[in-house]
Amino acid sequence: APVPGAAPAPGAAPAGPGLSGLVGDVPGTPGGTEATPTGPAAARPVVPAAPEQEILQVAPGTLVGSLLRSGSMIWFVLVMAGLAAAAVVTKNFGPVAGALPAVLGWGGYLWSRFTGEFGFRAAASPDGIRLRHGLLETRTQTLPPGRVQAVVLKQGVLWRRRGWWRVEVNVAGYGEHTPGVGQAVETVLLPVGDRGEALSALWLVLPDLGVDDPQALLDAALEGTGEQAGFLTTPARARRLDPLVWRRNGLRITRTALFVRSGRFARQLDVVPHERTQSLALTQGPLERHFGLADLHAHSVSGPVTPVARHLDAHLASGLLMEQAERARTARSLAGPEEWLRQVDAAHAPDELSTAGGPGGPAAARPGIGPLG
Repeated sequence: APVPGAAPAPGAAPAGPGLSGLVGDVPGTPGGTEATPTGPAAARPVVPAAPEQEILQVAPGTLVGSLLRSGSMIWFVLVMAGLAAAAVVTKNFGPVAGALPAVLGWGGYLWSRFTGEFGFRAAASPDGIRLRHGLLETRTQTLPPGRVQAVVLKQGVLWRRRGWWRVEVNVAGYGEHTPGVGQAVETVLLPVGDRGEALSALWLVLPDLGVDDPQALLDAALEGTGEQAGFLTTPARARRLDPLVWRRNGLRITRTALFVRSGRFARQLDVVPHERTQSLALTQGPLERHFGLADLHAHSVSGPVTPVARHLDAHLASGLLMEQAERARTARSLAGPEEWLRQVDAAHAPDELSTAGGPGGPAAARPGIGPLG
């Protein structure tokens, strides 16, 4: 059934599904409406704003807590403690004064993170994912899901106890950094949030994970080790190269995307939809060649996501390279118009993943997208 959207303007003829997947969409006009040309106003059609529904919101206290528990803050405290201890022991406070520029730079970075990500909100609209954020100035952007090339979910060491995750994306046409800004906010889909919120952010970009049991896949991808849920891991002979993370490193290929997990203490999950794969490559260093291993790279556009499945069996990685190349080519040929909202509504991912004890927690904590209008 079609997803309800904004009603067309009086006198406008209804159209079929457009770029957003809403009945009434007119290509080239946001929100699926266009005004009927009448008189002098014919050259300036009036296009009402597309409706939206808020999905994610970051509280100021949560943002401050995440910055205090971030890796940058850890290094900042350690460096300052080391300089202070050295000054007390040597009775020379010159190193402390010399470190003042670095302290100011570090503080400026944390301040830019706070002001840039303050009041972060994400909403679903027919023309894409609308993001609003900013303390000193409010910035609003619409992120077309069709331009998202890859997604990464990150969890720092000190975030694990709170169950926090950060979600970033590679977007075609965006870089990793913006001129004049220390940390680009344009590629952040969720600065900090619990597991359910992080999965909601992933679901906005990839409504269908391509498996019959998405909960088992996400459990294994975010927190699992070994070959749970069909993950391909580093062979046991590579324990000398990866003594701590050889069972955590893993790769899982589903019908719709490539999932690459890494990190034992600071966890990370990279997700690349098949149709967004730019290219693939195998790399092998001298030690990897000795142990019969290889790294599989899924190239993407410039951004914070660099998917690499490390230390796979060399023969297995070679076969996966050919299979994934064919799979990506087929997915690109079958990819239709960007009817993302229709796909999101059809997937009903929040309802499927929000069972008690599952990845999303209670159903009340996992917002869904209903009719917009």
